[in-house]
Amino acid sequence: MKKFDDWDEIKVNEYVESDRLKLGGQHCIIKNVKNYQHNGINKISLELDILDGENKDYYQKRYDERGENAKFWDDGATLSFVAEPTEDKDKSYIKGLIKAIESYNDGYIWDWDETKLKDKKINVNFSLKEYEGNDGNIYTKPQVSRFVNSKENFKEDFIPSVRTLHEGFIKYEDYMKKDDLIFDKATDLFGDNITVEDTPFEI
Repeated sequence: MKKFDDWDEIKVNEYVESDRLKLGGQHCIIKNVKNYQHNGINKISLELDILDGENKDYYQKRYDERGENAKFWDDGATLSFVAEPTEDKDKSYIKGLIKAIESYNDGYIWDWDETKLKDKKINVNFSLKEYEGNDGNIYTKPQVSRFVNSKENFKEDFIPSVRTLHEGFIKYEDYMKKDDLIFDKATDLFGDNITVEDTPFEI
């Protein structure tokens, strides 16, 4: 076998326990705010990252490790909403989200300029989401919950229900009892009706 020309420079990716994203509550920061279209609908996406603790800068590090031709923010750490909502459920979700963001950022008052959401703090809860891999197996990866509570009602130890491909949402504790789980080693081993009321929803 011939030695690689760049053998000494090749980066080796090893699994380290601290690399695993902790599920449940995380203190986050809004790193980017992006406008995009999906199925002809204008939407806004908030790209989150972990603000402190053992997983600090978790998603930024993952972004930086991707090749120049494959740069994208992990959708497991994004909150998206309709930019020009007409349905009450969308308006209610946006109001609840904005009120939560205001509660985590002293002095900040929403002024309808979404670009100012960048660098704002927000506490969220992570669970798991199923997806189908290229090999046909079903894997899981961390996924931020759409349900965001304001500061006074945030529960750090709460892990929302798991979003499955074929069974809808399943409580995290029940899901972990399944004996056929495959965790996504390429990302982590573990890692809609919205109302303005601040209650710990099971999603």
